[in-house]
Amino acid sequence: MNPARKEARLLELDALRGIAAVIVLWFHYTTQYHVEFGHVHAPVFSVPFGRYGVQLFFVISGFVIFLTLTRAKSFWDFAVNRFSRLYPPYWACVGITFLTLLLMPMPGLNVSLLDAVLNLTMLQYWLQRPAVDGVYWTLAVELVFYAFVSTLRLTGLLRRVELWVGVWLGLIFLTQWLVRGGVNISPLVRTTLLLEHGHFFFAGVLFYRMKYVGFSWQRWLLLAACIAAAGWVRDTAHLLSLLVASLIFLAFITGRLGWIAVAPLLFLGEISYPLYLLHQNIGYSMISRMEQAGFVAQAWLLVPMTLVMLLATLVNFLVEKPARRWLRDAWKTSRLRSLAVPDSSDPKRVT
Repeated sequence: MNPARKEARLLELDALRGIAAVIVLWFHYTTQYHVEFGHVHAPVFSVPFGRYGVQLFFVISGFVIFLTLTRAKSFWDFAVNRFSRLYPPYWACVGITFLTLLLMPMPGLNVSLLDAVLNLTMLQYWLQRPAVDGVYWTLAVELVFYAFVSTLRLTGLLRRVELWVGVWLGLIFLTQWLVRGGVNISPLVRTTLLLEHGHFFFAGVLFYRMKYVGFSWQRWLLLAACIAAAGWVRDTAHLLSLLVASLIFLAFITGRLGWIAVAPLLFLGEISYPLYLLHQNIGYSMISRMEQAGFVAQAWLLVPMTLVMLLATLVNFLVEKPARRWLRDAWKTSRLRSLAVPDSSDPKRVT
């Protein structure tokens, strides 16, 4: 792979995605399964810190989505890019998970066919319908962040992103102060306004700006506010998770993380999206049946992990890659693209 291609891909972020996906999987199969259902046999090991792999995903998204948006020639190019990346593999994973739970039901995890169809919109959180898999809650947060930065792009405000990050962090601190004072603000509103997880995405945006624009005291101050917000909104553990993620990203943007871009981690990064979407409920169903059949702990951890990795690989090669390529090629040659009205933001001025 030539250096220009390597820089374009940012292989370290692919490796980080793979690491995040695996530690989230381990968390669900060991710690979280035991909380929700109870293991028959004690796990060989437990990974309680794996829950913070999600927060690492959010920081990565903040960096990558801002990178994608600023490099897109228009908002519509960005929208097609994101749609082609998110929806086809998501549809496949919804179908696979729904059918698997029909064959191997799990108390509290099965949903109706109507709910499964509604899940295809990725809007089930706002429709107040159950998700086919519990991990889909993060997709709602991702979509809100997409809407946030897209609005900045369409209104020509993307070049002043630090100002808006500061404004939103102030809103996050104010809202949490009101909540602690007894004001009831629904989870739906907090999610829709990025009040619970926005600081993780904003940290990723700030690291993008540090890497491609440069370090400044304003960016360091805003990053410190993001880390403080993680503790203010949640707890010390979330503050520490963002602090660790920040140290990792600091190593990345200063060129000190290249050693993690090795083939196994890059492969996991390649399949990380379908792996994340598929692993939880399918894994829970398999673990339950294997424990009931008397399998030892090592087997109920390795077998479902291997299966969901295989399924994720198939979705990646048979759905994710070809659908993304076809949709993007179709958009490039579409008459609609030539008719699309350019938005008011000049990407070159952002970076």
